[in-house]
Amino acid sequence: MVETGAEGEMRGINGGIVKPDREGPWPGNMLFYILVDDLTAYRKKIVAAGGKIRVEMQKVPGMGKFSLFTDPEGRMMGLWKAKKR
Repeated sequence: MVETGAEGEMRGINGGIVKPDREGPWPGNMLFYILVDDLTAYRKKIVAAGGKIRVEMQKVPGMGKFSLFTDPEGRMMGLWKAKKR
């Protein structure tokens, strides 16, 4: 996992390098996640701007929730909502 921003500050863009072991829209390369405070609201903004939701909201136990989307030009990215600490 890659995180940006200073320790203790709100962090915005993070990512990871993944190799999926399942079928579907999962990328097998670098994927960037955008930290958001409300997954539902940002998913609506993405769709309104011409993007497409590719992976519905999923929970990562003990860590948070995420969703994957593509922008209007087809680039895949993720939204990440961290669990409150």
